[in-house]
Amino acid sequence: MKKALHTLWAVVASAALLTGCVLGHNQQTDEPVELRCRAIMSLNTRAQAFDKSFPVDADLGVWAFALPREKEWEIFQPDAEKLAANIRMEHNEALWVPQTPLLWDYDKQLTLIAYSPFEVQASYSPLHGIVFDIYDTEESPNTPLLYTDFVADQRVELNRAGVTLPFYHALSKVDVKIRTVLTNDNAVVVKKIYLEQIHTEGTFFSHPTPEWVTTSGRKDVTLYEDEGGWSLPANNDTTMEESARLVMPQSGATRLVVVADVLRAGMYYPNQEFVTDQIKIFWEPGKYYTYSLIITHDSLWHEEPSPEDHR
Repeated sequence: MKKALHTLWAVVASAALLTGCVLGHNQQTDEPVELRCRAIMSLNTRAQAFDKSFPVDADLGVWAFALPREKEWEIFQPDAEKLAANIRMEHNEALWVPQTPLLWDYDKQLTLIAYSPFEVQASYSPLHGIVFDIYDTEESPNTPLLYTDFVADQRVELNRAGVTLPFYHALSKVDVKIRTVLTNDNAVVVKKIYLEQIHTEGTFFSHPTPEWVTTSGRKDVTLYEDEGGWSLPANNDTTMEESARLVMPQSGATRLVVVADVLRAGMYYPNQEFVTDQIKIFWEPGKYYTYSLIITHDSLWHEEPSPEDHR
């Protein structure tokens, strides 16, 4: 009997101790935490041209909405409390943090949406998500324009190391490579390559699907320009230069124009223009298009690209 009582008391004591540990742990998780974010490039985005990781020198603009833990964003979005509206978050070691700490209560779950860089003109709309209003790609031709989808129903206990924000590219990217068909007595030195008359300004809506609406006319967009020139290699070789350029996603048509100095049969012809046939375009956000140009001493034509994810 004594042994049975002793065993019973041991079980009760162990249960009490275990309960005390669980309560203590819960008491810790009940406390508010400071909101921190971990910015990454989305898994379906190969960002070689912009580094494979999120640019640490780029600040974020973030909206955060709070709902009771039992309410899901997809259903109860209109009831959500706006906890933060376009707050600036800066890189601090491995995370992005607000300039003024923002506390996150345990009994709330958050939904966030964000963009980068913070310096661009951006707004939020419940219907359209992140909006880049009248964005001009000519002003910052090499700056990635990034956004997130809704990162919904995040809970404190699962995000103490920071809420992960997967970013996507809002722009397209265009590049060229050149294959030569030249005899030994011919030479081509490329001075300039440009896209003829494309849209460069528009408004972007991230939700429900990423979409651009043009807000300007068309203009020529330079992919490569160098007074010293780009000397093309011997016959049937392929070469690339630093010609990659971010462009506004759009559909329509354009042509690629190459301005070059040409040596042909011992004669020198400066600033010759080579123009492709019309190129049908359907550039999508986050896609990379490399156009192959085939050039001779007196002609130029192109091969249609297969779009890839940004790389």
